[in-house]
Amino acid sequence: MYQLYPKRKHSMFFYLTKYVREILIKLPPYTHLIVALFFLLFTVLLSAVDFDFFASSPDSYAQEVSANLRREFDIAHSSLTDFKSQLAAQPLALGFFDKLTYRGKYPIFIYRNDEIIYWTDHKYAIDPENLTGKFAEFVIESGNGVYAVIKEHERIAGERVSLVVVIPIYQRYKIDNQYLKKTNLNPDIFPDDKVSISISYLEGKPIKSGDGRYLFSIVFPENYSYAVFLSQKDLLLICIALTILFALLQIRGNLLEYIQHQKIWEGLVWLMVSLSSIRLLMLLFNFPSGLTKHDLFNAKIYASSIIAPSLGDLFLNILFLFVISGYIYLYHHQLFNYRIYSHYTLAKKIAIAIIFTLGTIGVLHLQYVTLETIYFNSQIRLDITSNLTYDILKVTCLLIFVMSSFIYFFISHVSSHLLLAINFSQKQILVSIILASLIYLITSLFLKNFSYVVLLLNAFYLSAITFLKFFRNIRLSSYFTYIYLFFIALTSALLGAYSNYIFEGRMDIAKKEKFANRILIGNDKLGEFLLSEAVKKIQEDQIISTRMLSSLAPIDLVVQKIKRQHLADSYFDKYDLNILLFNSNGQPYNYDLPYDSLWIKYNVEKYRTEDPHTFFINDLPANAKRYLSFISIKRKDMEIGKIILDLKSKKVVPNNVYPRLFLDRRFANYYEEENLSYAIYKNGKLWDSFGSFSYDNSFLNEFKDQDPESELVINNHRHFLVRGSDERQVIVTSTIYPLKNIISNFSFLFLLLLLFKVPLALLYEWCYRHSDLHFSFSSRIQLYLNIAFFLPLLIVSVLIISILNSDNKSTIQEEYIKVAENVAVNLSREVEEYQKNIILREQLLNKLSELARFTQTEISLFGKKGKLIGASNPTIYENNLLSELINPAALTQILQEHQSRVMLTESIGSLEYNSVYASIKSAEGELLGIIGLPFFESQRKSEEQIINILSTILNVFTFTFLGLLVLSYFASQVLTEPLRMITQRLKGTNLNIHNEPLDYKSDDEIGLLVGAYNKMLVQLEESKEALSKSEKESAWREMAKQVAHEIKNPLTPMKLTLQHIKRVIGEENPRLNMSLETLLTQIDILSDIATSFSSFANMPIPKNEEFEITEVLKQTVDLYENDGGNAKILLNMIEGKYYVNGDKQLMGRILTNLIINGIQAVPNTRTPEIVIFFRLSGTHNVLIEIADNGIGIAESIRHKVFLPNFSTKFTGSGIGLALAKRGIEHADGKIWFETEEGEGTSFFIELPLIRYQASEKEEFKLVLQ
Repeated sequence: MYQLYPKRKHSMFFYLTKYVREILIKLPPYTHLIVALFFLLFTVLLSAVDFDFFASSPDSYAQEVSANLRREFDIAHSSLTDFKSQLAAQPLALGFFDKLTYRGKYPIFIYRNDEIIYWTDHKYAIDPENLTGKFAEFVIESGNGVYAVIKEHERIAGERVSLVVVIPIYQRYKIDNQYLKKTNLNPDIFPDDKVSISISYLEGKPIKSGDGRYLFSIVFPENYSYAVFLSQKDLLLICIALTILFALLQIRGNLLEYIQHQKIWEGLVWLMVSLSSIRLLMLLFNFPSGLTKHDLFNAKIYASSIIAPSLGDLFLNILFLFVISGYIYLYHHQLFNYRIYSHYTLAKKIAIAIIFTLGTIGVLHLQYVTLETIYFNSQIRLDITSNLTYDILKVTCLLIFVMSSFIYFFISHVSSHLLLAINFSQKQILVSIILASLIYLITSLFLKNFSYVVLLLNAFYLSAITFLKFFRNIRLSSYFTYIYLFFIALTSALLGAYSNYIFEGRMDIAKKEKFANRILIGNDKLGEFLLSEAVKKIQEDQIISTRMLSSLAPIDLVVQKIKRQHLADSYFDKYDLNILLFNSNGQPYNYDLPYDSLWIKYNVEKYRTEDPHTFFINDLPANAKRYLSFISIKRKDMEIGKIILDLKSKKVVPNNVYPRLFLDRRFANYYEEENLSYAIYKNGKLWDSFGSFSYDNSFLNEFKDQDPESELVINNHRHFLVRGSDERQVIVTSTIYPLKNIISNFSFLFLLLLLFKVPLALLYEWCYRHSDLHFSFSSRIQLYLNIAFFLPLLIVSVLIISILNSDNKSTIQEEYIKVAENVAVNLSREVEEYQKNIILREQLLNKLSELARFTQTEISLFGKKGKLIGASNPTIYENNLLSELINPAALTQILQEHQSRVMLTESIGSLEYNSVYASIKSAEGELLGIIGLPFFESQRKSEEQIINILSTILNVFTFTFLGLLVLSYFASQVLTEPLRMITQRLKGTNLNIHNEPLDYKSDDEIGLLVGAYNKMLVQLEESKEALSKSEKESAWREMAKQVAHEIKNPLTPMKLTLQHIKRVIGEENPRLNMSLETLLTQIDILSDIATSFSSFANMPIPKNEEFEITEVLKQTVDLYENDGGNAKILLNMIEGKYYVNGDKQLMGRILTNLIINGIQAVPNTRTPEIVIFFRLSGTHNVLIEIADNGIGIAESIRHKVFLPNFSTKFTGSGIGLALAKRGIEHADGKIWFETEEGEGTSFFIELPLIRYQASEKEEFKLVLQ
């Protein structure tokens, strides 16, 4: 068979899924259950066997690492070869960073006489002392990592240099936070990151080079197993997941069977029991938390209760509730027989209404409590203004919020339906809602978990959707459906925004309380413990004791050893550390006072701690903390030196990002208070304060009448007071939570809910209603208005965000560059004096620190060759996060390209930031050095600006949308009002009554429609009259046919009988003969009447053809002129030929009938005179006038002239003029008469003219109708 379109080709995946679907449909009823039991049995057997099917042995793991390392060595060799070819081509390029281009995978360093002269990366700190060795490939430990090194010697431009390629193997940091990972293995070498690295041959599994030399060791953790493909835990996880999957498929199959048999309640019970059982078993066997370390199922990230030990478990709980409530929503008509409820007593009705209303309150309260548990049992914040990071955890929380909103929608929809189904009045509905709210209020107060916003929102929402009867319009073709969805989104978004505001306030109070208590509590217990541990390690350090034993050993080495190794824990970063060294006699190496004087001064009762050699100085001003730890260094029980560790706390809120960058997760809470101000009052007077808020002595009086540990809002700030036990009081201050943030959160949640609700509503309409979407005209108007607004707004919003983001970045960069240039100018004199040995390095660094404090930045100073001279905060270099080398790209642009400043994007771990490098020049223009200002906050500032812009656009978007929602509704009502008016008139249009036209004054499209409607009414009236006439004519035809038949049947025998009688006895009796003659004449008259009736009834449908009218008129007149009668007929017509449309024969009969009627209308006392006029009527019609000199038509019967069966003649049938009227109108003409009693009558016939020829010399002319 021929196909108009070629058959569509489907993919193999399409046919495979179709085949699998057909198989699943044809499976026996309990196949899924059998498969689930099979996987469950396999899971039990697998868990009983302690064996990994795909596990790799440590030897296999080591072989894989060796092969990977060999591959990376080959890559590095190839890069080095390419680099050497560049050097050979231009040997003078050595030392000129801009002359050499390197795109290799691993960094290259060039050393000359153990001095670095070229580098391609400034992140790696490689000590030249570690590069000594005779092998070309070896492994070193330097700084904070272990590196594989390729070293080759070359002679370039007559100089012997060493080319070194560094391959990172293992990097470790003392910090583990959002930016830095504590341990980092090279993923190109190590298949997983569970192992650790050692350079001791005695530890772990050794890794050797190709020639058998030892490189490093892999240390495997206890019970370590490495699965090449799948581990035993992975297999267990997959098997259990498949068990649950097939169990759910079985549950679905049974549920569909219940639904098919209309057992809806049984299906609900089955669904609840089965899903609850699955969740209970998952919780009992700790699945999947026990088999996966994913953050979703990590109790350290979120844990609130037994039923929600992780965020993933909370998600599953809400998901199961979503499924159950969705089932109730879909089948609530079958679950609840609403008609029965309407016949209950009033008490039962109120009880049912209260139960269902409590259900809606409970579901909304569940949504509130769910948000509360997320806030207070995890570090996840749903505040859009906090950050733009949306990881799997935050996305999961948002999905939980969306599903809980759907649950509330489902339950409230059913409750609203029930409240109306029980025939409650609005007053009774309000009473039921109030009673349910009171029950919730009492219960919540008893359980101490009350939220008045939950109460108010539920009362408002449930009342609104019930009174407006939204549930009756839950079809997507209705605009009310969208308003319904917007309304539930509005309610949930309000709850979410309010909850966020409340929870942020509670968290703020808890943070302030913790902060204040830390100020009131003197000792740092954790710090004391860590300090005592560090002291033990210092005393046991052989290198330190050896250095202390030698009076010639550099003292700085001991100081650096203690800082870098023993006090390297990031916890001590909140202290300024000073290390004092003394000889065995207590004489200082780097201090003014002897050891004994300090011991005597601080070894007093008020300073002592649990450690007898550690003292806490608690009487410092400004609430500062200071610890002094006295250490005795011994060798073989002989004291060889003494050390004092002096730790003085920094300000609680440091003004830089270094603490955040170097802060371990364990101590993250310490810097949560960075935006807080605080004041300490002692004996009612201000003792110390810090932060942006200005305190005075009288400010404490604001809290006189307040409860202990209460909060006040003053001057757009929230103040929290904590009273101590030693006449000290602490006020901690933060800014109020901005109203804009509340609105932004509301806007975000509102749009998020719409993003889910509208597509799901479309899916529901398509899946369950199986109907096409047919929108009403008003709905389309509203939708088109919304689309017409949102599409441009969306485009403009994207453009605005991109433009403002670009402008903000440019502005920030200009600010950074300006700060760097100012610092370079202010530092130039000191740098020049330092290079001339006029000032010491310490003086230069003091100036550097002063500028850093003034500009609130971190400043690094590099020499002309790109090596670090000093930094305002050297922590980043001391922790080996960066080497003491400048970024080579900056050195290239400043040194070789002679640029005065340059901005580069750099990174440490996952933290990206902008760094500005500026040249420091003397008055003569000579380059003195280079400063680097890393703006670690640049990423966060850029993100904050994007958040502000995005929040503003979201707010405008949302509230414009809400306004447009209302506006579009009223606009559609106004625009469709004329249509509704027309609709009502159309509904009332009736042929039996007179239809009034519409009164609409506008000339718009609706006005055109109204005009067309009014014209239609006129045509309708005309059609009604024509139909009425047609019906009457049809009735007359039927009657005429019947009359003709009934009359003709007896006439023939009557006539024959009379003729027979006349022949037999008529001649004998003349008088009788005359009577019989009269009877025969009347029979002939009756026969003629019957014949005319029959002709009228059987008259065919008139033809519609073109003919020449004057010819018909002449023939008719000639017929009567040759008749020989006494009538005078005069024809007066214009010259030419005139063509009209109609039935030619019928027109001749009409003219004949009119002439006969005119002759018969003349009394016997007059000679009949008929005058016929033919002339043009205007330019489009011809007019025929037939005038007689008869007696005229009486006024009383003039309206009956054209009616069938009416005649003024005794022998007339009354159908001639009716026939004439019908024929003329069929030809689109008109017939009428003018009469004057006693003078005569004129009949007029007007016919449309088609074409004419005025004379034979002229051509035919068309007449356009």
